[in-house]
Amino acid sequence: MRILIVSEVYDHGVGGVQRALDTLVSGLRAAGDDVTVMTSASHSLRRSHTETLDNGATVHKIVSVPYPLNPRNNRVTLFPQRAVQRFWRMQPAFDVVHYMTPASWLHTSVRELATRHQVPQMSTNHTMPENISMNTHLAPLSRAIDWGARKTIVGFMNSSDLVTAPTQAALDSTPGLRVPAHAVSNGLDVEYYRPGTPRTDIHTAYKLSPDKHTIIYTGRLDGEKRVDLVIDAAKHLARTRDDVQFVIVGKGLRMNELQAKVARHHLKRVVRFTGFVSEDDKRDLLRISDVFVMASPAEFQCISALEALACGVPVVVAGRVALPELTDGGRNGLVFTYPDSADCAAKIAELLDDEPRRRAMADAARTWVVDNHSIAATIEAYRRLYRELAR
Repeated sequence: MRILIVSEVYDHGVGGVQRALDTLVSGLRAAGDDVTVMTSASHSLRRSHTETLDNGATVHKIVSVPYPLNPRNNRVTLFPQRAVQRFWRMQPAFDVVHYMTPASWLHTSVRELATRHQVPQMSTNHTMPENISMNTHLAPLSRAIDWGARKTIVGFMNSSDLVTAPTQAALDSTPGLRVPAHAVSNGLDVEYYRPGTPRTDIHTAYKLSPDKHTIIYTGRLDGEKRVDLVIDAAKHLARTRDDVQFVIVGKGLRMNELQAKVARHHLKRVVRFTGFVSEDDKRDLLRISDVFVMASPAEFQCISALEALACGVPVVVAGRVALPELTDGGRNGLVFTYPDSADCAAKIAELLDDEPRRRAMADAARTWVVDNHSIAATIEAYRRLYRELAR
């Protein structure tokens, strides 16, 4: 099949949405499909251009500008209609158009042409309004920003033939949908993310003690991730025990602010920041960890948590949106009451102090991810939906 995927955000291999898109594109190419991604350029350009990825997919990049509400993370195409029309005229007909987080002029420009040429259309939403509003310094306007973003996304998705989201919780938290909707996991490379022996110097490389329990966070250090609550949980635990260490893996808009918080509360001996690390190092850091923690109130799935579970690491997650699904009813981990950092600390301690239970959860976590979130299952689910649309 010839599939056009449209996403404002696609800097190959960077970020959660981009990684989900990488998984989809690579899987479709491996299955023999012809895939083109239309996206904003990751840096300033005078004109649009086309690149070919290592997997054979085509990426058409359109001139863009920094996104005003989150300029460090995202870019957006500016008046892309003519560039989209030129591109469309040069292409053989597509069988399906697939929009990712549709909320921009790029999406509406493609929609006009796809509708005119009667090409079936699917929309997938990866983004909650809080992903935008919690990364701005416009707190008084956050409710208006959330309302506007939600209305725009839902309105666009209702113009599609079919809608997907990574989890049922994501669909349930998107009121107003009036078209058929399916939950399809982002998928994970479960052969790469698996339990195993880490490199021998991983503790030394990141100044971690092999004699302490390790609690890990991986992901962006942005507002909606609420890593500040993870640091507060570390503060609670450090008051009564000296056998824990927290490792914060990643970078983002709030990194300096979070490091200052750690220094202010005299937690440098407890909390380590690694910055950006390679995939191999991230996997090794997961393999030496006892618990993964995620305190975000705005997760439609959380690929970072799936990676931890696939490596056999139990999770402690906020009881918001899709995160509770990751615990599989308490078999893979525990849910804390958001935003109660003391409860987060208590749930972490509960797992650290019960090694048999933690090991049972580790085994269950690995099995659950393999059974429910493999790349193969995700790609087959999407290809089945594409075929149904194209009939």
